[in-house]
Amino acid sequence: MVLEVEGIGGISLIAIAIRKNDEVKIELLTEALKPALIQNLFVGQSSPLKLRLRKTDFKILKCLLSDPRMEISEIAKRISVSSKTAGDRLSKLKENRIVMFNVATDPVNMKGYIRCGMLVRLDTNASQKTIRLVQEVLESQFIIALPMIHQENVSSFQLVVNSIFEIDPALKKVESLDGVKSAEVFIPQRGRMHQDWILREIDENINANEKHHNIL
Repeated sequence: MVLEVEGIGGISLIAIAIRKNDEVKIELLTEALKPALIQNLFVGQSSPLKLRLRKTDFKILKCLLSDPRMEISEIAKRISVSSKTAGDRLSKLKENRIVMFNVATDPVNMKGYIRCGMLVRLDTNASQKTIRLVQEVLESQFIIALPMIHQENVSSFQLVVNSIFEIDPALKKVESLDGVKSAEVFIPQRGRMHQDWILREIDENINANEKHHNIL
């Protein structure tokens, strides 16, 4: 489990990362979560990585998980590389959307505003034009708090709205677009990011890189 979010009405959203070729585990998810009732299951695939990750990249990620505001100079010192190398690799990670910096907000303390998430399920043959149209509809009516996350046939948006009554008309407009299969809104109260799994994967990749280097 990577992300767990509690929403209004007793609904929870859980994001789970599964290794490629382990898709069979999705079928076991319903049983594993009982007695909870799964209302919807969205499955998406991450886009193929264009950047070949190095041991240095994983070490940078580990530093940023401990402190997202860590200065380049401090990162370089901790992982024993030059500030230029650390800066160049971090730029590559951002360019390839492996690292994205955002401002976290607490929905409970946002008095006068409502923070909500919208999950948009697309047809298998939906084009990039459909995704752009969805984004344009939402940008024209709301503040998009975080960059859109798109995985194969599912797009996720984090929105800030002034009134709950603004949500339904926008939802219906999005659903009316060609290429959109369905859209749902989720209003969070609190969330928790589980970093233990991410850190374990990072450490495994660092160790694998070191073993490969020693063999060579």
